Amino acid sequence: ALCAGSTLISQATGIPPATALIAARVLQGVGGAMMMPQTLSLITVAFPPQKRGSAMGVWGSVVALGAVLGPIIGGWLVTNYAWEWVFLINVPVGIAAILATLAIVPESVDPFASGRVDWGGILLSGLGTFALVYAAIEGNALGWTSPIILGSFAASIILLTLFIWWESRADDPMLKLELFAIRNFSVANVLAMATSFGMLGVFFPMTVFLQGALGLSPLEAGLAMLPNGLVLMFVAPTAGRLSDKIGARWILVTGLSLMAVGIVAMIRQISPDATQWSFVLPLAITGLGMGMTFAPMTATAM
Repeated sequence: ALCAGSTLISQATGIPPATALIAARVLQGVGGAMMMPQTLSLITVAFPPQKRGSAMGVWGSVVALGAVLGPIIGGWLVTNYAWEWVFLINVPVGIAAILATLAIVPESVDPFASGRVDWGGILLSGLGTFALVYAAIEGNALGWTSPIILGSFAASIILLTLFIWWESRADDPMLKLELFAIRNFSVANVLAMATSFGMLGVFFPMTVFLQGALGLSPLEAGLAMLPNGLVLMFVAPTAGRLSDKIGARWILVTGLSLMAVGIVAMIRQISPDATQWSFVLPLAITGLGMGMTFAPMTATAM
């Protein structure tokens, strides 16, 4: 709601509208950070181990449904209505989610949790991540060898190193380093980072390419990306059920391989002569790989 009202906030306070929008997005980020880890925790509490893969598959397909509908509805909205509606449409969805959570989701508490907040870990990890992201985003604009960018990279290394040192000594750390001694947990986290790196490293430039180079409207660009989300949405629950029955290893190997093949095929299609139809098969292959990866990977970590 604050994102949609950023222009009104600017008029009332005198701050630039972009600043008001960014501040509201930060608030959204805080909410997302508080919410997302709880979803996996609640699934782990609510489902026994032998059904966890299936539950993760459904969870992944719902995420995929959002990925399918979001660009299409968002593209249609910004094509036909004011940009504020991209944010306002989420308000009734959020209210419905709050009411459903209060009515349906069971409460669960870790009996061994101390209840203390690891403020040192939060500060060091937040500042270290901010410095890394700032350097990565502003490197092109300021120059990769500029003192600010090199200093930000150096600060991120120092701060994140201090974060690890702090977490190894804190009484109740926000990140329990001993978890990484569990092989499945460590491998799943590495795979999650690599998968996200590959996925976001392709999809964000693809959106820019479809609209900037091929001249598609936001709605057409959203529809062009549809094959990925559709395939992912249907494959993820099946992959989750299979991981419960035969284990995650070979499903993960196949999924990651298909994802890599799809990304390479997508890159090979990029040219001024491409159309949205050029990407249907590569996007479908990538969605197949992602659908086979997400649920087994998450279930393995949990």
